[in-house]
Amino acid sequence: SSSARKLMIESRRLRNSGVPWLFQEIATFLSTGVHAPPPSARSMRAWMLTHLHEHYDLYGEFTGVRSARKHLGWYAQHLPAGDLLRRRVNQITTCETQLEAVETYFDAWATDSLDALGMEWQPLVAAQ
Repeated sequence: SSSARKLMIESRRLRNSGVPWLFQEIATFLSTGVHAPPPSARSMRAWMLTHLHEHYDLYGEFTGVRSARKHLGWYAQHLPAGDLLRRRVNQITTCETQLEAVETYFDAWATDSLDALGMEWQPLVAAQ
């Protein structure tokens, strides 16, 4: 019956949540009744980098880098030491450097060296 299960999702809120994998989690739960495991860091990295490339293609360098900051900020809310990434990308003015910052962040996370990255990035953030 149509009243068995209904799910309303406020698309704007989801789009701004920094959780693009939420739809996949919902679909998994609705089809299996089991909660999906959280995405891996590798998956999050891939989503972010793909999103950034598409964003830059759509908006170009000047607007793309600046408007990507809010998206990266939303993602950062769900990452360990995410504020470190958010502060760094907010200082960047080129697509290439923003992509490098995301890759550097995930490399540091993978090697358990986010603290060292914070020390390396701190002067860059404070100087701006």
